[in-house]
Amino acid sequence: MTKKNKPQKGDILYSRVGAKFGEAGVVEHDFEFSVYVSVTLIRPLAEKLNAYYFKYYLNSPMIKSLAKSSITSSGVPNLNVKSVREFPIFYPSLKKQLHIVNEIRNLEKATSYIINKYELKAQNLEELKKSILQKAFAGELTSKEITINKEIEEVL
Repeated sequence: MTKKNKPQKGDILYSRVGAKFGEAGVVEHDFEFSVYVSVTLIRPLAEKLNAYYFKYYLNSPMIKSLAKSSITSSGVPNLNVKSVREFPIFYPSLKKQLHIVNEIRNLEKATSYIINKYELKAQNLEELKKSILQKAFAGELTSKEITINKEIEEVL
């Protein structure tokens, strides 16, 4: 454990080394731990910057592109802390930040719901396809099931 730069609840951990460089996350738990050198600890000023807004900001395509162009090594990607400190930070009022965070969370929930629904439908179609194929091999397939199987093939 280190006495300096202890992560606290509400801090941002920003990966800067390896394939997942440029990923930000918020410390959500209040227990003592240390971070490895491949992670940068960022402590936003709570009176100016909401941690979740800043996480989404750092994970935005604009900052990801900036991070990618700031890589200093040709082997394992390495994003220098100095480069991270020079990233521009644009932020509206805290009220607007909270509104943006809520909108993004609502979009994430809706996206997750749609993905889950799609995956369930795809799984059901796959099971139906297997059932129809089993009937086809047993010589029990009706003309309606042949039509359904063709439709399934088009969807999958």
